[in-house]
Amino acid sequence: MAIFKHMTEKQRNRYLLTVELLLVLLLSAGLFFGISVVRKDAYLDTLHWPDTDFLPGFSNAAPVLDCLLTGGMDADDAVLAASLQSVVNKTQPRIYLSEKDPASDRAAYALSLKFHTPTDDVYALLNTYMDEFDGLVIWDSALPDTLHLAAVIGVDKRCLVVNGEQAAGLSERYSLPVIEDLRGRFTHRLQVYEAMLEEYGDKTSSRLLVGCDPTDSAALWDYAAAVGALRVWLDPGVPEEAALLEKFLQRMPAGKSVYLGDWPDAETGVKLASQYGVTTLSGTGNLSVYAAVPHAAADENDAEPEEDTPLTVLEPENCLYIALVAGSGTLEENLQRLPEVWENSRESQLPISWNLSPALPHMAPALLDDLKETASGLDCWVNPTAGFGDFSPSVWQDGKALLQFLKRADGYAGALPYPVFTLPAGWASGLSPSGAEGLATLYAENLPHLQVLLDPDASDTAYTEQLLRLPLHTAQSAEELDTLCRQLAADYAGGGPAFAVIRTPLLDFSAYQKAAALAEQTGKQVRFVTVSDMAALARGQYEAAGASPAADNTERRAFAHPWSPYDLEGVEVSSSGPSPWRYVGAGAVCLLGVSAALLQFYLLEKARKRKKSSQAS
Repeated sequence: MAIFKHMTEKQRNRYLLTVELLLVLLLSAGLFFGISVVRKDAYLDTLHWPDTDFLPGFSNAAPVLDCLLTGGMDADDAVLAASLQSVVNKTQPRIYLSEKDPASDRAAYALSLKFHTPTDDVYALLNTYMDEFDGLVIWDSALPDTLHLAAVIGVDKRCLVVNGEQAAGLSERYSLPVIEDLRGRFTHRLQVYEAMLEEYGDKTSSRLLVGCDPTDSAALWDYAAAVGALRVWLDPGVPEEAALLEKFLQRMPAGKSVYLGDWPDAETGVKLASQYGVTTLSGTGNLSVYAAVPHAAADENDAEPEEDTPLTVLEPENCLYIALVAGSGTLEENLQRLPEVWENSRESQLPISWNLSPALPHMAPALLDDLKETASGLDCWVNPTAGFGDFSPSVWQDGKALLQFLKRADGYAGALPYPVFTLPAGWASGLSPSGAEGLATLYAENLPHLQVLLDPDASDTAYTEQLLRLPLHTAQSAEELDTLCRQLAADYAGGGPAFAVIRTPLLDFSAYQKAAALAEQTGKQVRFVTVSDMAALARGQYEAAGASPAADNTERRAFAHPWSPYDLEGVEVSSSGPSPWRYVGAGAVCLLGVSAALLQFYLLEKARKRKKSSQAS
């Protein structure tokens, strides 16, 4: 080569050795960098997030979890606990935060989670996972919004989020350096989010934005960390905050992005997000765990469930048919309240339609599987919105994205299935074509799995061959439910079948039974059915529907869910993360490469000196 033409042998050897050493060092640095990325994002290795899904799926939670009891913690320790969970669970979900003993935690019960002995000492649990942290990030207690930026930094740089006093103690105890100190860096809360967007906008997910009040220290930290999402708390009703919020929303792909969590002003927030094709979904804590718990395999010795008694096909009668829709369909309600009410309903003959969050296939697949397995003909699924999450179709600026959004939502309707969707109030405003015909066209073409729409704006039943639209009544309490049921029964004049759907928050199951009994005491013909059965009655398609509204012809399956949170027999109890041996092995390879280069350098130098010595003699 030309570069060697004017070199002596000594110069050529040194040049080649230098190049070789640089290549080995670059290879080593690249390998260590790759290990670092894998180590920080090992949870993301199992993240499955196709373009057709609104949320990702996970599957690698530890079989036995460490439970940290936060009920008696002060605010600063609660922040530390949330930070600890978010960084550790990003690699593999191993920490569960609970305000009470998990033995009485309904979500833990529903998912059959297993735990080591719980502790309320965050510092004791910190000892277990200290090797997974590289430093500290100090947030500014005078500006609570710095918690959101500190959390993002903490996940990115494997740091605990602490206040100044905690930082001093942890630095002394564990020799952890302070990586970033946010105290005094900002004078206004909006500066925090501007810095976050500038520094981390390109490094985080553009399909998910988390909204949570920074004073609610543990809210959604773990899930935001797992997905790699930014967290904000901006009021869309305040012009300067709305303008900044729009910068976050502009980076999110229309029709396939989610704002997860709460708004300072929910109605205004949903409308603003909808303008950018972003839907709003409620959240809850520990989602990194719930989303990663697979459904437990059935025991081979478990008895096969009895088949439902064949249902009698009935013609509609001259009576009032009432369908009760239980719950608001939020994730928190589905996880914390639904399991108990669902269990209490298993021995009842009262048909119930259940509002289930469309995010359950991603956020709590084990719970959804359990509901499917224990459901019968007296249960019906309802999607709380006509799509996925809360959105305002009338303000969508991108009509094409709206249609794509509905088609994605239809995938969820087919998977559950969801025969029933609830329309947002004011759905028709701004849509073209508008009115009932426009509704049928818009939803029938883009939601082919859809059977029924519950419309809070409708006053009467209307349907076409493809789609049934039913008016939706709302009761906010057990007392309102009693009153509404009796009023509807009293107003029924006979002369043909009539239909009424009533939605409530998730009440104690006895409240639904009491309301049904009160309605039937009016002396008029009143029948309670699921929304699906009501659809079959309204259309007269009983044989095609294959279901009957006759409760006395249906046998329910018993609901059995034996569970002990601390019974670890036959369960792998290790709570360690990914094996450290892969890092040791990779490090050994790098060290071997460097050693080989140095050995070659030594041998070349030794040969050169031997040659020089022989020439001199």
